[in-house]
This record gives sequence, C-alpha cells and structure tokens, in this order.
Amino acid sequence: MEIAAVCGMSESEFWDCTPRYLSAKVSAAQLSQRIAWEQARYISFHAALSANFKRPLKSPLDLGRFAWEERPTFSAINAEEYAAFSDEADEVLRITNPTIYAALQAAKEQDNGK
Repeated sequence: MEIAAVCGMSESEFWDCTPRYLSAKVSAAQLSQRIAWEQARYISFHAALSANFKRPLKSPLDLGRFAWEERPTFSAINAEEYAAFSDEADEVLRITNPTIYAALQAAKEQDNGK
C-alpha cells in the first residue's frame, strides 16, 4: 500500500488495479525520480563550473555516481571453482541430453589425445 502512495495512487485505485498496472506505475515513478536526480546533478555541474572550483570538473559524473550507474566488478575465479562448475554443467548435460553429452565427452577425449 505504501508503494501506491509513492506512485500517487489513491487507496481505491490501488485495490482496483492489476499487478501489471501497479508494476507499470512503480516503474514510471522510479524513472521519474531517477530523471529528477540526474537533472539536479546536471544543474549542479553547470553551477559548479561557473563557481570556478579549484578542482576542475569535466563531466557531471565528477560530482558523483548514482547507484544505477555503478558498474559491477568481477573477480577472477580460481581453477578449482571453474573445474567444479564445469563438472556440474557436464552432469546437468548428461541428465538432460545424453546424446550431446556423449558427443562432448568424445570431443574432450579427442582433445586430450592430441
């Protein structure tokens, strides 16, 4: 019910709507909030440019990034983790598609023979 209030829906509108409609309203409210934050950062960037800061700004991102702009970080997996994943994937393939699993094993044996 609180999410409906954030979206500007009345209680009766909330109870009369479908889940799909509520989801669309929530997405629209989130997008609207996101745009407002980005506009505020853009205006702040240009205000900071005219204020002659000691540290020059090159883009609005110099003021900070929002959570939706963060890039995920990936770490390398070690050989043991990779081997465990590969073995598990092979087992799933053996159960779900024995024909392709047999062809994969034959190709692996051929590669090991080289």
